[in-house]
Amino acid sequence: MYLVEFNHLTLEGGKVAIFGRIEDLKLLFTKTQELEYLLINIESIFSGERLKEIQALQCGENHRIDLNYGMFYNASCYALKSEQDGFFESHQKYIDFQIVVEGFEGYLIGSKDKFNLTQVYNKDKDLEVYTPKSALNYLRMNPKEMVILFPEDIHGVGIGYKEDMGKLVKKAIFKVPIKYIKHRL
Repeated sequence: MYLVEFNHLTLEGGKVAIFGRIEDLKLLFTKTQELEYLLINIESIFSGERLKEIQALQCGENHRIDLNYGMFYNASCYALKSEQDGFFESHQKYIDFQIVVEGFEGYLIGSKDKFNLTQVYNKDKDLEVYTPKSALNYLRMNPKEMVILFPEDIHGVGIGYKEDMGKLVKKAIFKVPIKYIKHRL
């Protein structure tokens, strides 16, 4: 079960992931030039060529688009999977800004005490891999909604339940160097 408090997912131990409609989170992006640049790019995926590129993705396709300031985003399309097939990860070098463009998806999110570490941090991939050991928080994301995931937010994405299994989600995952976010959101 999750609780909403000022667009934060509240877990045992404090606030972590920030989520909500992009429109409602815009104030978070007014603090620096880099964050303003990020917002412009986030909004751009809902119109013009960037939207067409995402809409044209087939299941299993993933495209990386490099941006300024060491930022980039991955445009992806994949089928929803069961909770048991979830892949749980966290990152230390980048903050994830994950945005659903078409479809929807479930996220399972928890703090490190809810997981067993199964793969130590890989610096080249900016990836730690986990398996859950206790109940997690579920978050359903719809088009034009965003979740901001920090290093302490272990997450599994693309989760569906029963009739949702196999449905496609098209999304963008913006990767932002942590130095632009720390103490600024």
